[in-house]
Amino acid sequence: MTTLSEGGASIPTYLGDAVDSLEYVVTLGIGTPAVQQTVLIDTGSDLSWVQCKPCNSPQCYPQKDPLFDPTNSSSFRPIPCGTAACKQLVVDGYDNGCTNSSTAGAPSLCGYAIEYGNGAITTGVYGTETLAINAGVSLSKFGFGCGSNQHGPYDRFDGLLGLGGAPESLVSQYGAAFSYCLPPTSSSAGFLTLAPPANNTAGFVFTPMYR
Repeated sequence: MTTLSEGGASIPTYLGDAVDSLEYVVTLGIGTPAVQQTVLIDTGSDLSWVQCKPCNSPQCYPQKDPLFDPTNSSSFRPIPCGTAACKQLVVDGYDNGCTNSSTAGAPSLCGYAIEYGNGAITTGVYGTETLAINAGVSLSKFGFGCGSNQHGPYDRFDGLLGLGGAPESLVSQYGAAFSYCLPPTSSSAGFLTLAPPANNTAGFVFTPMYR
């Protein structure tokens, strides 16, 4: 398994026709064994999430792929309350208190909640998982939301990939740099490229981004 520290990784970006969306998506693998999930890419938010079993209507919206089942993954780990990662959700406004574990005697689990500008909401358990960027690059202990209750105007994508600047985002978790190209039509593909942090940034071109 290759990591970002050993080299960059690129995946195709597509206009979201396949998920009845006019926004842009990528397809990633999550879990062990990896399950393909088509997620919206969002540079304006941070915490990534997918809908998880058991999550049925009306708690979850219809999506393109089967729901991710964390009980079928050997690498899924829910994050307990009181940990540094859970406390960071409070700082960044993504916390949703604690939820009881399904295992008797186990510690309470870290809950997350996000409300977007369009009124859409997702809540669930915050955990870690293996994320397969492509066939050659996987990231371990990726912090993400396992969504159990989603409401609002959602298309049929399976979740969201946060590329913002807060600690919960994909790029912040791994200290990565990223670039992307968005295709103008559904008949073409662009790319999302993640690169390891560089000690020498002399060749970088920076564009200011405002939140």
